[in-house]
Amino acid sequence: MWTLTRFHHFIIVLGFLFFLLEPTSAQAAGGNGLDRFCANDNDVINGTSTTWSALAEEGILSLSESYLRPDEQALLPWIYTVIVFIFHLPTVIIRVVRWENIQLLCLIVTFSTNVIYTLAYVSTKFEPENILVWTPIMLVIDCGSMSQVLFLVNEGRLVWLRFCCQIGRMETDDALSRARNEENLRFEKQGVDPLSDEQLRELVNQPLWKDTRVAVAVTAALFLLHVLVLQILGLYHACKGSQASEPPKVRWCSPIFQPFGLVVRDGECNLYEIDQSFRKGIGCIALPGIWQQRWLRGTVIGTAFSIACEVTDILILSIVASDWKPLGVKMRRPWFTMFTGIAVLLVTLVFGKLYADDLPPGITHKVWLVSKSVTPKLYSAQLESAGLRGAIIGWSDGLFHSWRFDYFGPSQY
Repeated sequence: MWTLTRFHHFIIVLGFLFFLLEPTSAQAAGGNGLDRFCANDNDVINGTSTTWSALAEEGILSLSESYLRPDEQALLPWIYTVIVFIFHLPTVIIRVVRWENIQLLCLIVTFSTNVIYTLAYVSTKFEPENILVWTPIMLVIDCGSMSQVLFLVNEGRLVWLRFCCQIGRMETDDALSRARNEENLRFEKQGVDPLSDEQLRELVNQPLWKDTRVAVAVTAALFLLHVLVLQILGLYHACKGSQASEPPKVRWCSPIFQPFGLVVRDGECNLYEIDQSFRKGIGCIALPGIWQQRWLRGTVIGTAFSIACEVTDILILSIVASDWKPLGVKMRRPWFTMFTGIAVLLVTLVFGKLYADDLPPGITHKVWLVSKSVTPKLYSAQLESAGLRGAIIGWSDGLFHSWRFDYFGPSQY
Protein backbone atom coordinates (compact mmCIF):
# COMPACT_ATOMS: atom_id res chain seq x y z
CA MET A 1 0.00 0.00 0.00
CA TRP A 2 2.85 2.34 0.90
CA THR A 3 4.68 1.42 -2.30
CA LEU A 4 1.58 2.19 -4.35
CA THR A 5 1.29 5.60 -2.66
CA ARG A 6 4.93 6.41 -3.39
CA PHE A 7 4.35 5.40 -7.01
CA HIS A 8 1.39 7.81 -7.26
CA HIS A 9 3.53 10.60 -5.83
CA PHE A 10 6.25 9.80 -8.35
CA ILE A 11 3.81 10.05 -11.23
CA ILE A 12 2.47 13.42 -9.98
CA VAL A 13 6.00 14.88 -9.62
CA LEU A 14 7.00 13.56 -13.06
CA GLY A 15 3.91 15.14 -14.66
CA PHE A 16 4.63 18.43 -12.96
CA LEU A 17 8.23 18.43 -14.21
CA PHE A 18 7.04 17.53 -17.72
CA PHE A 19 4.63 20.49 -17.63
CA LEU A 20 7.44 22.85 -16.57
CA LEU A 21 9.86 21.57 -19.18
CA GLU A 22 7.38 21.26 -22.08
CA PRO A 23 8.05 23.91 -24.74
CA THR A 24 5.27 26.25 -25.77
CA SER A 25 3.79 25.89 -29.23
CA ALA A 26 5.89 28.82 -30.50
CA GLN A 27 9.07 27.38 -28.92
CA ALA A 28 8.33 23.91 -30.25
CA ALA A 29 7.88 25.27 -33.75
CA GLY A 30 10.63 27.83 -33.90
CA GLY A 31 12.29 28.24 -30.55
CA ASN A 32 11.94 32.02 -30.82
CA GLY A 33 8.22 32.80 -30.73
CA LEU A 34 8.02 33.13 -34.53
CA ASP A 35 6.18 29.81 -35.02
CA ARG A 36 8.96 28.32 -37.17
CA PHE A 37 12.65 28.52 -37.93
CA CYS A 38 13.54 30.53 -41.03
CA ALA A 39 16.85 30.95 -42.81
CA ASN A 40 16.64 34.70 -42.22
CA ASP A 41 16.14 34.50 -38.44
CA ASN A 42 19.69 35.69 -37.79
CA ASP A 43 19.82 38.26 -40.60
CA VAL A 44 20.09 41.92 -39.64
CA ILE A 45 16.78 43.68 -40.29
CA ASN A 46 17.00 46.63 -42.67
CA GLY A 47 16.92 49.93 -40.79
CA THR A 48 18.08 48.32 -37.52
CA SER A 49 21.19 46.71 -36.05
CA THR A 50 19.38 43.65 -34.69
CA THR A 51 17.98 40.35 -35.95
CA TRP A 52 14.61 38.62 -35.89
CA SER A 53 15.78 36.13 -33.28
CA ALA A 54 17.12 38.86 -31.00
CA LEU A 55 13.85 40.80 -31.16
CA ALA A 56 11.82 37.64 -30.52
CA GLU A 57 13.87 36.90 -27.40
CA GLU A 58 13.12 40.40 -26.11
CA GLY A 59 9.40 39.63 -26.43
CA ILE A 60 6.71 39.81 -29.08
CA LEU A 61 3.94 42.36 -28.64
CA SER A 62 0.46 41.81 -30.05
CA LEU A 63 -1.53 44.07 -32.35
CA SER A 64 -5.26 43.93 -32.90
CA GLU A 65 -6.61 42.19 -36.00
CA SER A 66 -6.56 44.35 -39.11
CA TYR A 67 -7.28 44.22 -42.84
CA LEU A 68 -5.15 44.10 -45.97
CA ARG A 69 -6.58 45.94 -48.98
CA PRO A 70 -5.44 46.51 -52.57
CA ASP A 71 -3.86 49.85 -53.40
CA GLU A 72 -5.12 51.48 -56.61
CA GLN A 73 -5.94 48.12 -58.19
CA ALA A 74 -8.89 45.77 -57.83
CA LEU A 75 -11.40 43.93 -59.96
CA LEU A 76 -14.76 45.63 -60.48
CA PRO A 77 -16.42 45.35 -57.03
CA TRP A 78 -18.98 42.58 -57.05
CA ILE A 79 -21.83 44.88 -55.96
CA TYR A 80 -21.21 47.02 -59.06
CA THR A 81 -21.19 43.89 -61.21
CA VAL A 82 -24.53 42.83 -59.73
CA ILE A 83 -26.01 46.23 -60.67
CA VAL A 84 -24.62 46.00 -64.21
CA PHE A 85 -25.90 42.43 -64.58
CA ILE A 86 -29.40 43.30 -63.32
CA PHE A 87 -29.48 46.15 -65.82
CA HIS A 88 -28.10 44.24 -68.83
CA LEU A 89 -30.13 41.01 -68.54
CA PRO A 90 -33.57 42.55 -69.25
CA THR A 91 -31.96 44.88 -71.81
CA VAL A 92 -30.66 41.88 -73.75
CA ILE A 93 -34.13 40.31 -73.73
CA ILE A 94 -35.72 43.53 -75.01
CA ARG A 95 -33.04 43.79 -77.71
CA VAL A 96 -34.21 40.42 -79.01
CA VAL A 97 -37.94 41.19 -79.25
CA ARG A 98 -38.36 45.00 -79.38
CA TRP A 99 -34.95 46.56 -79.99
CA GLU A 100 -36.49 49.81 -81.29
CA ASN A 101 -37.62 50.73 -77.77
CA ILE A 102 -34.14 50.85 -76.26
CA GLN A 103 -31.94 52.44 -78.94
CA LEU A 104 -31.35 55.57 -76.88
CA LEU A 105 -30.69 53.53 -73.74
CA CYS A 106 -28.10 51.41 -75.54
CA LEU A 107 -26.33 54.53 -76.77
CA ILE A 108 -26.24 56.06 -73.28
CA VAL A 109 -24.89 52.88 -71.70
CA THR A 110 -22.19 52.42 -74.35
CA PHE A 111 -21.16 56.07 -74.02
CA SER A 112 -20.78 55.62 -70.26
CA THR A 113 -18.78 52.41 -70.75
CA ASN A 114 -16.45 54.10 -73.24
CA VAL A 115 -15.84 56.99 -70.85
CA ILE A 116 -15.05 54.64 -67.94
CA TYR A 117 -12.67 52.50 -69.99
CA THR A 118 -10.92 55.51 -71.50
CA LEU A 119 -10.43 56.90 -68.00
CA ALA A 120 -9.12 53.51 -66.81
CA TYR A 121 -6.61 53.36 -69.67
CA VAL A 122 -5.37 56.90 -68.99
CA SER A 123 -5.13 56.36 -65.21
CA THR A 124 -3.40 52.97 -65.27
CA LYS A 125 -1.30 53.52 -68.42
CA PHE A 126 -1.86 49.81 -69.14
CA GLU A 127 0.47 48.81 -66.31
CA PRO A 128 0.33 45.00 -65.85
CA GLU A 129 -0.17 45.30 -62.09
CA ASN A 130 -3.37 47.29 -62.75
CA ILE A 131 -4.90 44.80 -65.21
CA LEU A 132 -7.91 44.24 -62.94
CA VAL A 133 -8.91 47.88 -63.44
CA TRP A 134 -8.42 48.12 -67.22
CA THR A 135 -9.20 44.58 -68.44
CA PRO A 136 -11.36 45.06 -71.60
CA ILE A 137 -13.24 41.75 -71.49
CA MET A 138 -16.56 43.37 -70.53
CA LEU A 139 -16.66 45.53 -73.68
CA VAL A 140 -18.09 42.66 -75.74
CA ILE A 141 -21.70 43.31 -74.77
CA ASP A 142 -21.45 47.00 -75.77
CA CYS A 143 -19.89 46.12 -79.11
CA GLY A 144 -22.81 43.81 -79.89
CA SER A 145 -25.28 46.48 -78.80
CA MET A 146 -23.83 49.12 -81.14
CA SER A 147 -23.62 46.65 -84.04
CA GLN A 148 -27.30 45.87 -83.62
CA VAL A 149 -28.33 49.52 -83.52
CA LEU A 150 -26.15 50.39 -86.53
CA PHE A 151 -27.46 47.62 -88.77
CA LEU A 152 -31.10 47.49 -87.73
CA VAL A 153 -31.67 51.24 -87.85
CA ASN A 154 -30.76 50.91 -91.54
CA GLU A 155 -33.21 48.06 -92.09
CA GLY A 156 -34.53 48.43 -95.61
CA ARG A 157 -31.31 50.31 -96.55
CA LEU A 158 -33.15 53.61 -96.93
CA VAL A 159 -30.76 55.42 -94.59
CA TRP A 160 -27.73 54.15 -96.48
CA LEU A 161 -29.26 55.01 -99.88
CA ARG A 162 -30.04 58.56 -98.76
CA PHE A 163 -26.55 58.96 -97.37
CA CYS A 164 -24.91 57.81 -100.62
CA CYS A 165 -27.20 60.02 -102.65
CA GLN A 166 -26.61 63.20 -100.68
CA ILE A 167 -22.82 62.89 -100.57
CA GLY A 168 -22.74 62.42 -104.34
CA ARG A 169 -21.90 58.73 -104.43
CA MET A 170 -25.20 57.81 -106.12
CA GLU A 171 -27.59 59.51 -108.57
CA THR A 172 -31.04 60.44 -107.26
CA ASP A 173 -32.86 58.31 -109.84
CA ASP A 174 -30.68 55.31 -109.03
CA ALA A 175 -31.35 55.79 -105.31
CA LEU A 176 -35.11 56.05 -105.98
CA SER A 177 -35.04 52.87 -108.06
CA ARG A 178 -33.24 50.92 -105.34
CA ALA A 179 -35.50 52.36 -102.66
CA ARG A 180 -38.54 51.25 -104.66
CA ASN A 181 -37.14 47.72 -104.90
CA GLU A 182 -36.55 47.67 -101.13
CA GLU A 183 -40.12 48.85 -100.49
CA ASN A 184 -41.60 46.23 -102.83
CA LEU A 185 -39.54 43.54 -101.11
CA ARG A 186 -40.72 44.75 -97.70
CA PHE A 187 -44.34 44.63 -98.95
CA GLU A 188 -43.96 41.04 -100.17
CA LYS A 189 -42.34 39.76 -96.97
CA GLN A 190 -44.10 41.79 -94.28
CA GLY A 191 -47.37 42.82 -95.91
CA VAL A 192 -46.64 46.49 -95.16
CA ASP A 193 -47.98 49.03 -97.65
CA PRO A 194 -45.04 50.43 -99.64
CA LEU A 195 -44.39 54.17 -99.81
CA SER A 196 -45.56 56.02 -102.92
CA ASP A 197 -43.09 57.47 -105.42
CA GLU A 198 -43.68 60.96 -104.06
CA GLN A 199 -43.09 59.80 -100.50
CA LEU A 200 -39.89 58.01 -101.51
CA ARG A 201 -38.59 61.06 -103.41
CA GLU A 202 -39.33 63.31 -100.45
CA LEU A 203 -37.62 60.87 -98.11
CA VAL A 204 -34.52 60.50 -100.28
CA ASN A 205 -34.14 64.26 -100.73
CA GLN A 206 -34.76 65.09 -97.08
CA PRO A 207 -31.62 66.59 -95.43
CA LEU A 208 -29.77 63.99 -93.41
CA TRP A 209 -29.58 66.16 -90.32
CA LYS A 210 -33.38 66.18 -90.08
CA ASP A 211 -33.62 62.38 -89.81
CA THR A 212 -33.10 60.99 -86.31
CA ARG A 213 -32.28 57.57 -87.77
CA VAL A 214 -29.21 59.01 -89.46
CA ALA A 215 -28.10 60.60 -86.19
CA VAL A 216 -28.60 57.27 -84.38
CA ALA A 217 -26.69 55.36 -87.07
CA VAL A 218 -23.74 57.77 -87.08
CA THR A 219 -23.57 57.82 -83.28
CA ALA A 220 -23.71 54.02 -83.10
CA ALA A 221 -20.96 53.74 -85.74
CA LEU A 222 -18.68 56.12 -83.81
CA PHE A 223 -19.32 54.32 -80.50
CA LEU A 224 -18.72 50.94 -82.17
CA LEU A 225 -15.41 52.18 -83.57
CA HIS A 226 -14.45 53.49 -80.11
CA VAL A 227 -15.23 50.14 -78.48
CA LEU A 228 -13.16 48.26 -81.08
CA VAL A 229 -10.21 50.60 -80.56
CA LEU A 230 -10.43 50.09 -76.79
CA GLN A 231 -10.51 46.32 -77.24
CA ILE A 232 -7.55 46.24 -79.62
CA LEU A 233 -5.48 48.48 -77.34
CA GLY A 234 -6.36 46.36 -74.32
CA LEU A 235 -5.56 43.13 -76.16
CA TYR A 236 -2.19 44.47 -77.30
CA HIS A 237 -1.09 45.57 -73.84
CA ALA A 238 -2.44 42.39 -72.21
CA CYS A 239 -0.35 40.32 -74.66
CA LYS A 240 2.65 42.46 -73.85
CA GLY A 241 2.16 42.14 -70.09
CA SER A 242 1.49 38.40 -70.16
CA GLN A 243 4.90 37.68 -71.71
CA ALA A 244 6.75 38.52 -68.48
CA SER A 245 8.23 35.47 -66.78
CA GLU A 246 7.55 36.82 -63.29
CA PRO A 247 4.25 38.14 -61.97
CA PRO A 248 4.09 41.93 -61.50
CA LYS A 249 4.54 43.44 -58.06
CA VAL A 250 1.27 44.65 -56.56
CA ARG A 251 0.83 47.01 -53.61
CA TRP A 252 -1.33 45.92 -50.67
CA CYS A 253 -1.85 48.18 -47.67
CA SER A 254 -2.88 47.99 -44.03
CA PRO A 255 -3.14 50.56 -41.22
CA ILE A 256 -1.08 48.36 -38.89
CA PHE A 257 1.96 48.80 -41.17
CA GLN A 258 2.31 52.44 -40.14
CA PRO A 259 3.45 54.83 -38.74
CA PHE A 260 6.89 53.31 -38.01
CA GLY A 261 6.74 49.90 -39.71
CA LEU A 262 9.93 48.68 -41.38
CA VAL A 263 9.37 45.13 -42.58
CA VAL A 264 6.73 42.38 -42.50
CA ARG A 265 7.33 38.66 -42.21
CA ASP A 266 4.62 36.06 -42.82
CA GLY A 267 4.24 32.43 -41.78
CA GLU A 268 6.12 31.23 -44.86
CA CYS A 269 9.25 33.26 -44.02
CA ASN A 270 8.57 35.82 -46.77
CA LEU A 271 9.88 39.30 -46.00
CA TYR A 272 8.30 42.47 -47.37
CA GLU A 273 9.63 45.97 -46.77
CA ILE A 274 6.98 48.51 -45.76
CA ASP A 275 6.49 51.62 -47.87
CA GLN A 276 4.92 54.31 -45.70
CA SER A 277 2.09 56.45 -47.06
CA PHE A 278 1.64 58.92 -44.23
CA ARG A 279 -0.93 61.07 -46.04
CA LYS A 280 -3.24 58.10 -46.48
CA GLY A 281 -2.55 56.79 -42.99
CA ILE A 282 -1.43 53.36 -44.20
CA GLY A 283 1.70 51.39 -44.96
CA CYS A 284 2.02 49.21 -48.03
CA ILE A 285 3.97 46.15 -49.15
CA ALA A 286 4.63 44.77 -52.63
CA LEU A 287 3.32 41.23 -53.14
CA PRO A 288 3.70 39.01 -56.21
CA GLY A 289 0.70 39.63 -58.48
CA ILE A 290 -0.34 36.02 -59.06
CA TRP A 291 -3.96 36.99 -59.69
CA GLN A 292 -2.87 39.79 -62.02
CA GLN A 293 -0.68 37.44 -64.04
CA ARG A 294 -3.62 35.05 -64.49
CA TRP A 295 -5.93 37.89 -65.49
CA LEU A 296 -3.44 39.11 -68.08
CA ARG A 297 -3.51 35.70 -69.73
CA GLY A 298 -7.27 35.41 -69.33
CA THR A 299 -7.71 38.86 -70.88
CA VAL A 300 -5.75 37.81 -73.96
CA ILE A 301 -7.89 34.71 -74.47
CA GLY A 302 -11.18 36.37 -73.51
CA THR A 303 -10.70 39.50 -75.63
CA ALA A 304 -9.58 37.53 -78.69
CA PHE A 305 -12.64 35.30 -78.33
CA SER A 306 -14.88 38.36 -77.88
CA ILE A 307 -13.59 39.96 -81.09
CA ALA A 308 -14.27 36.70 -82.94
CA CYS A 309 -17.85 36.73 -81.61
CA GLU A 310 -18.27 40.35 -82.67
CA VAL A 311 -17.11 39.63 -86.24
CA THR A 312 -19.53 36.68 -86.38
CA ASP A 313 -22.42 38.84 -85.19
CA ILE A 314 -21.62 41.56 -87.74
CA LEU A 315 -21.79 38.91 -90.46
CA ILE A 316 -25.15 37.72 -89.09
CA LEU A 317 -26.52 41.26 -89.06
CA SER A 318 -25.24 41.84 -92.60
CA ILE A 319 -26.42 38.62 -94.24
CA VAL A 320 -29.42 37.20 -92.39
CA ALA A 321 -32.83 38.39 -93.60
CA SER A 322 -34.76 40.48 -91.11
CA ASP A 323 -37.85 38.30 -91.37
CA TRP A 324 -36.14 34.93 -90.85
CA LYS A 325 -37.75 33.36 -87.77
CA PRO A 326 -36.95 29.63 -87.65
CA LEU A 327 -37.82 29.44 -83.93
CA GLY A 328 -40.44 32.17 -83.87
CA VAL A 329 -37.77 34.77 -83.00
CA LYS A 330 -35.94 37.03 -85.43
CA MET A 331 -32.47 35.58 -85.95
CA ARG A 332 -30.97 38.86 -87.17
CA ARG A 333 -29.60 39.65 -83.74
CA PRO A 334 -26.06 39.72 -82.22
CA TRP A 335 -26.53 36.41 -80.40
CA PHE A 336 -22.87 35.59 -79.78
CA THR A 337 -21.98 38.91 -78.15
CA MET A 338 -25.16 38.92 -76.06
CA PHE A 339 -24.54 35.48 -74.55
CA THR A 340 -20.79 36.06 -74.23
CA GLY A 341 -21.39 39.40 -72.51
CA ILE A 342 -23.71 37.86 -69.93
CA ALA A 343 -21.22 35.03 -69.31
CA VAL A 344 -18.39 37.55 -68.81
CA LEU A 345 -20.46 39.47 -66.26
CA LEU A 346 -21.11 36.26 -64.31
CA VAL A 347 -17.40 35.34 -64.32
CA THR A 348 -16.49 38.87 -63.19
CA LEU A 349 -19.08 38.66 -60.41
CA VAL A 350 -17.69 35.36 -59.07
CA PHE A 351 -14.05 36.44 -59.17
CA GLY A 352 -14.89 39.87 -57.79
CA LYS A 353 -16.47 38.22 -54.75
CA LEU A 354 -13.47 35.92 -54.28
CA TYR A 355 -11.06 38.84 -54.69
CA ALA A 356 -12.85 40.85 -52.00
CA ASP A 357 -13.08 37.96 -49.51
CA ASP A 358 -9.62 36.37 -49.71
CA LEU A 359 -6.08 37.45 -48.94
CA PRO A 360 -3.83 37.58 -52.02
CA PRO A 361 -1.33 34.79 -52.72
CA GLY A 362 2.07 35.41 -51.15
CA ILE A 363 1.07 36.27 -47.58
CA THR A 364 -0.44 34.40 -44.63
CA HIS A 365 -3.03 35.56 -42.12
CA LYS A 366 -0.49 35.48 -39.26
CA VAL A 367 2.30 38.04 -39.73
CA TRP A 368 5.05 39.66 -37.71
CA LEU A 369 6.27 43.18 -38.27
CA VAL A 370 9.12 45.29 -37.01
CA SER A 371 8.32 48.85 -36.02
CA LYS A 372 10.89 51.41 -34.95
CA SER A 373 10.23 54.74 -33.33
CA VAL A 374 13.17 54.90 -30.90
CA THR A 375 14.15 51.25 -30.62
CA PRO A 376 12.90 48.41 -32.85
CA LYS A 377 10.06 46.25 -31.54
CA LEU A 378 8.57 43.04 -32.89
CA TYR A 379 4.79 42.69 -33.17
CA SER A 380 2.51 39.86 -34.18
CA ALA A 381 -0.78 40.51 -35.94
CA GLN A 382 -3.62 38.79 -37.77
CA LEU A 383 -4.54 39.99 -41.26
CA GLU A 384 -7.92 39.49 -42.93
CA SER A 385 -9.36 40.60 -46.26
CA ALA A 386 -10.79 44.10 -46.54
CA GLY A 387 -14.04 42.83 -48.05
CA LEU A 388 -16.25 44.86 -50.37
CA ARG A 389 -15.05 48.18 -48.94
CA GLY A 390 -11.45 47.35 -49.78
CA ALA A 391 -12.39 46.34 -53.33
CA ILE A 392 -14.33 49.57 -53.86
CA ILE A 393 -11.44 51.70 -52.57
CA GLY A 394 -8.85 49.82 -54.65
CA TRP A 395 -10.87 49.93 -57.88
CA SER A 396 -11.91 53.56 -57.45
CA ASP A 397 -8.37 54.71 -56.61
CA GLY A 398 -7.06 52.95 -59.70
CA LEU A 399 -9.80 54.29 -61.98
CA PHE A 400 -9.52 57.91 -60.86
CA HIS A 401 -5.76 58.04 -60.33
CA SER A 402 -5.31 60.47 -63.24
CA TRP A 403 -7.62 62.99 -61.54
CA ARG A 404 -4.92 63.52 -58.91
CA PHE A 405 -5.92 66.37 -56.55
CA ASP A 406 -9.53 66.42 -57.72
CA TYR A 407 -10.02 62.83 -56.50
CA PHE A 408 -7.46 62.30 -53.73
CA GLY A 409 -7.45 65.86 -52.39
CA PRO A 410 -4.33 67.94 -51.74
CA SER A 411 -3.66 66.26 -48.39
CA GLN A 412 -3.45 62.71 -49.79
CA TYR A 413 -1.61 63.12 -53.07
